[in-house]
Amino acid sequence: MKNKALGFGIIQIVVVAALLAVVALVAVPKYEYYVEKAKLTEAVSLGGDARKKLNEYYSLNGRFPRSDDEADAMLPQTVNPPEYVSKVVINHKSKQHAIVAEVYLKKGVITNTGTGDQYIYMAADKSSQSGAQIEWTCGAVGIDPDLLPERCRDN
Repeated sequence: MKNKALGFGIIQIVVVAALLAVVALVAVPKYEYYVEKAKLTEAVSLGGDARKKLNEYYSLNGRFPRSDDEADAMLPQTVNPPEYVSKVVINHKSKQHAIVAEVYLKKGVITNTGTGDQYIYMAADKSSQSGAQIEWTCGAVGIDPDLLPERCRDN
C-alpha cells in the first residue's frame, strides 16, 4: 500500500500567498479612499444644514445675514460634537458670493492636497432675474475633489 501525502505543497501555498498580496495591493488604497470619503460626509452634512438655514433666512427676510450675530445664528446645531469637523463659519463678507458656508476639517483627518486649512464651502448667489432661485455652488480647498459629492465636483 502506498502512502499518500497529506496537506498542501509549497507551490500551492506560494500561489495563494501571491494572490492574497495582489488583492491586498488593490483593496487597501480603495479602502483608504472610502474611509476618507466617509469622514468628509460629516462636513458635507453640516454644510447642507447651514445652507438650509440660510435659504430659510433668505425666504423670511429677503436677504442673507449682514452681521456677525445674524450669521452666527445660521450655524448648524449638533447634539454631539462633530468628530472630524473643527468649525463651521458663515462668511457674509465674501467679495465673490452673496454668502458662503465654510466647514473646516480637523488637522490630519484626510490627506491634505494643499498646505493650509482644509474645508468645503457652499456659496450662494442670487440670480439677476426677478424672483429667481438662489444658486448654490460648492467645492473644497485642500481636499481631493474626487472625495466630494458629484454635485460639487464640477464647480
